[in-house]
Amino acid sequence: MKFTDITSLINLLMISLLLSACSHNRPISEVTSNTKKIIYVQQGHTAQFYKLGMHDAASFWSNAGGLVGAAAAMVNIDSQSKAAITIQNLMKKNDLVGDTSKAVHRAMQNKFQKRFNNKKPIIVKNTSLKFNENGDLFTGKSDADIAVIFSVISIELNAPPTMGNMLGDIVTLGLQDKDVAPIITASINAYKKTSQPKHAELVWQVQCTTGAFSSPEEYTINEMQQDKGKAYSLFKHATQLLINDCVENIMDSDS
Repeated sequence: MKFTDITSLINLLMISLLLSACSHNRPISEVTSNTKKIIYVQQGHTAQFYKLGMHDAASFWSNAGGLVGAAAAMVNIDSQSKAAITIQNLMKKNDLVGDTSKAVHRAMQNKFQKRFNNKKPIIVKNTSLKFNENGDLFTGKSDADIAVIFSVISIELNAPPTMGNMLGDIVTLGLQDKDVAPIITASINAYKKTSQPKHAELVWQVQCTTGAFSSPEEYTINEMQQDKGKAYSLFKHATQLLINDCVENIMDSDS
């Protein structure tokens, strides 16, 4: 069986977000039947992907289309590495992944009605997990019957289409820095050991998100770089919004 790296998993997870409305998890009683050891795993301390959306003049005009948009896009390509550095620097005082993971850990024990074998999340590197083309897990040396894996897939900073941003773009022809808010996507996946050696099947999953419109605060990136308190407050609220959505979706999912 061909196994791919973490990038392939992320592609599968992003596709699953679109298909989640049509998918159904197995009943919890079936998922947890004949199991003795359940472990909870946190995938890394950071998100898998970072993105800077529309946030300044160059990013505004790169979305304009035509020759102007193409030229602006050539000048202003926010690479994954640039986005990661910018956003991670803004989040230095926030542990969004860790704080959300702890809440998900508690919620999953309530959902499964079983105590997991580890009191704290087992933290693994983002690239250390291996999956096949069906999204099933290659378990390696683990002897767990079920592995529940929490991952923050992406964190994006983007300007929500608020009246303030739109009026500002009209007055300045898009030249002003835009107020941005976080858009975050996370996943909780449960894998159950099968009769195949070193193989666990994806049997249960939940996705959770925060949207730019749900944020109670918006600031320009420059404002947050100058005032770390604003950056901390923005991501503190984003963390709580993500926790709320994850816990609600876990408890409301198929059981």
